[in-house]
Amino acid sequence: MLKIRKIILGSVLMSLMLIGCKEEEKVNPVVATSFCDNTEVMITSSDSANVYMATNAEWNLSEFWQEWIVEKLDGEFVMSSLGGTPSFDLHISYGLKITDTLNVCVDIYPNADFYDRSGEVCTKCKTISFNSTEWVINE
Repeated sequence: MLKIRKIILGSVLMSLMLIGCKEEEKVNPVVATSFCDNTEVMITSSDSANVYMATNAEWNLSEFWQEWIVEKLDGEFVMSSLGGTPSFDLHISYGLKITDTLNVCVDIYPNADFYDRSGEVCTKCKTISFNSTEWVINE
């Protein structure tokens, strides 16, 4: 009889221990599959006559080449620009009007130079406009 009580008491204690333990929730981390997944285009500074833009490509790549193209939303070409490593900021000023809405795109080629851009490319585009004090990215 004592043996049965020990078994029952042990079973009850084990059950109480398991009730208090919850299985840890597993969090699935977001894993980037390409440098492009983590690449952003941002406005670094601006005023009514100038917009300075950049990418964070140098955070993810040791060598890269960038090509910028800026067009008005109606498709009118504004400018293009080329740059190498480690960083090349885009400066838009010529022909800039605060009434414009611009589509700014950058092609980023990892481990490439001007003459050999045949490999992988990451293209990021943002639409920007003037909000009465500065240029902002339209969301």
